[in-house]
Amino acid sequence: AKQLIPLHVDQTLPTHIFPNFVPIADFLTHPKTDDKFILLLGHPWYLKGVDILIQAVKMLARPAILHIAGDGPMRTDLEHLCHHLGVKCHFHGHLDAADKSALIHDCHMAVIPSVETVTGHTEGTPTVFLELLSHGIPVIASKIGGLKDLGRHMKNCILTEPGNPHALMSAITLIEADSALRNRLIETGFKTANLYDWRHITSIIKGKLINPH
Repeated sequence: AKQLIPLHVDQTLPTHIFPNFVPIADFLTHPKTDDKFILLLGHPWYLKGVDILIQAVKMLARPAILHIAGDGPMRTDLEHLCHHLGVKCHFHGHLDAADKSALIHDCHMAVIPSVETVTGHTEGTPTVFLELLSHGIPVIASKIGGLKDLGRHMKNCILTEPGNPHALMSAITLIEADSALRNRLIETGFKTANLYDWRHITSIIKGKLINPH
């Protein structure tokens, strides 16, 4: 509500904040590919901690393949970092909705290693978090911004300290080694995503439009 004051919005009017939503019914059901890869999806990359994830993958006891979707001015530097560290990484650039959904469906796990900028800026709650959960993908996310509010550590995701490649490496290793944990993250994560299904959220919005009080 404080953010509305500079906009000169009448503070006596009823105000409602609605969350992001995802199309649960649209996630893919075709068989996964045999390739086990780690996915990072989204932009801007300066908030996503891409370099932190690359460092974490380098630390893994067993080599892993990394896929990064999105684009930006940091791409050349990140490609050089992967080459320097010997990390096998596929940069996909911008993807349309169908290709993005297929990539999410096929990944083994996904990481959102978001960081805080030097000015203290962080992400809110990235929609990609809900998209990943809706596809039944185990997710590792930074304990930062809206992620720490929506994410429940060791239940619907694993939360790690931002900017810590060692913590990311440990979380990746844990999901790989503990099938019971992996299944719990997938099951609970999907339940979380269902709370933000577009049909559910639009019904709430419709109700508030009819009766705003």
